[in-house]
Amino acid sequence: MQPCGWADTPGVATSLLNFSNVFSGNFRTMEEGAYTIIWLALQPKEKLVSGSKVVKMGVLGIYWLVFAFGLAQTLPHACVILCLMTLPW
Repeated sequence: MQPCGWADTPGVATSLLNFSNVFSGNFRTMEEGAYTIIWLALQPKEKLVSGSKVVKMGVLGIYWLVFAFGLAQTLPHACVILCLMTLPW
């Protein structure tokens, strides 16, 4: 089974300060993070599952929320229109 989780790297520590502080001690080492890359590179393509469906559902959920807040008039109309302009047709 593939190892998962965040690795404790300098990039995580400097870019995601709050994230790094909250989850400090729960990260994997850089060596364990490198192992994940090697594990993924050696897997047959048929065995890997794409995460694009999860991302698509998340993005669509955000659009629906913007639309709902727009209908409830809690967001300015300009925000809703600008958001609609970014829809991937």
